[in-house]
Amino acid sequence: RGEFVYAIFSLFAVAMLAAPSFLAGGSHANMPVEIELTILWGAVSDITLGRVLGLYQATPWYDKVMHLSNAVLVGLMAFLIVYALRFTGRLTMSSRVAAGVIFLFALGLGAAWEIAEFAADAVFGEGAQGNAFMDPHNDTMWDLILDGTGGALGAIIGPFYMRHSQRPARRLAAIAAWVPSSKPQ
Repeated sequence: RGEFVYAIFSLFAVAMLAAPSFLAGGSHANMPVEIELTILWGAVSDITLGRVLGLYQATPWYDKVMHLSNAVLVGLMAFLIVYALRFTGRLTMSSRVAAGVIFLFALGLGAAWEIAEFAADAVFGEGAQGNAFMDPHNDTMWDLILDGTGGALGAIIGPFYMRHSQRPARRLAAIAAWVPSSKPQ
């Protein structure tokens, strides 16, 4: 159907899921299954439900739910990156600074997504910005507000999840085995 933007999005999602195992040389270092399922749900919700079934055009809130949930996912993934870097000694910062970095990462990725939507509209005539319920300017601003909100939620949920679950600690230990440590031996 010529949906190049979504083909790139799908390839990026698969690459992101496969990267830890590929870099570690085995399946012992992978993302938490909860995050894998969330990425899968995000892709299915956006492409299948949103585009194919037309929920973006049929409901005024669907795009906003997608932006918020994707921003929470990005915030959680940013937390995993920061946590892995702290775990391996390659990054030293307080939890508050780490939360700020996670928030800014999610907001920055949301802004990059908005730029990609703008480019897709300009180059491919996608109509990704705005909808029947909201003009493009208001749509973009609300998307960025929700990206920030989702990033803040990810910065709160990520540490809580890691503190109360042993599986992520085992996975991060496996990842730490292939990430060189900057701690003196």
